Amino acid sequence: MDRRIDVALALGVTALGIFIIVFAQSIGRSPVPDPIGPRGIPTGLGTAFVLGGIALVARRVVRWRHEGTYVDPEGSQDDAGVPPGSARRALTIWLCAAIYVVLLPVVGYLIATPLFVAATLRLLHFKRQPILRVPAIVSYPILYTVISYAVFATLLGIRLPVGPLRDVFLMLTGR
Repeated sequence: MDRRIDVALALGVTALGIFIIVFAQSIGRSPVPDPIGPRGIPTGLGTAFVLGGIALVARRVVRWRHEGTYVDPEGSQDDAGVPPGSARRALTIWLCAAIYVVLLPVVGYLIATPLFVAATLRLLHFKRQPILRVPAIVSYPILYTVISYAVFATLLGIRLPVGPLRDVFLMLTGR
């Protein structure tokens, strides 16, 4: 595979950024005083695209001197012991994400999230040292779910679906 496609995509991102900036200038003024204004976010986003695209082009051009422009075809071994990426695995992760979205309101965040995280870790062949002698495929999803729930529900006050645990949460909160 030819790495010059990376430069073409980066130039496309840069062109998209320029288009966004130009389009943002046609947005009219807001009748309500706003420090950013209606053009602020599109202009900032377009600027980020332009700067990111230019940085990607520069990085690729600098690396061409050391690596060349050819990449091994898909399916070749990148790192020892790590299986190559596959469309089947990517589509399965997408399917897991779709199932997660459907199950979230039904079974709740605290049940659906660790199942989703464990499934994706398994699909990605995640193997790390276990925490407290519990396999990583069990401990990491639970740890992630507890921490993310604490951050979003407790600290930020975002209401997450609790599913069948609704009565338990109502009893704990005294409502």
